[in-house]
Amino acid sequence: MTESRAVSIDEIRSLVAERQRYDDWLTALEARRADTPARVFERVHGDYVTRRDLVTSQLREHIGVLSAHGDELDGRHAALEAELATLEDERAEAMLRTAVGEYDDDRWATVREDVETKIAALGEQRDGLLLYIV
Repeated sequence: MTESRAVSIDEIRSLVAERQRYDDWLTALEARRADTPARVFERVHGDYVTRRDLVTSQLREHIGVLSAHGDELDGRHAALEAELATLEDERAEAMLRTAVGEYDDDRWATVREDVETKIAALGEQRDGLLLYIV
């Protein structure tokens, strides 16, 4: 992930938190509507709505970047899954060749260790990637 993309993600998180804060304030304000003079309520309500709308507008500016980033992550995830499937097939094939007698125990151990090491490494990459996808 590039530094500029990381900064964008942090900015987006901050904007989402700020928007939530305005939503919370509007909810709390609504609970006090009956006890507040109408013109004061409307002024504060209008202020919060305006500020929330500004934050929402800023969030909308990031939709394209987020969409492209999501597509990139989905592509990387699909590639990792395909690579993992290929390695699983390689392991199953080596197991079968061992079972029918083509591979001896040493060859099976070597192939299995190599494939399982690669599977573990790709699994870690996939798990790290899923943190961003989910």
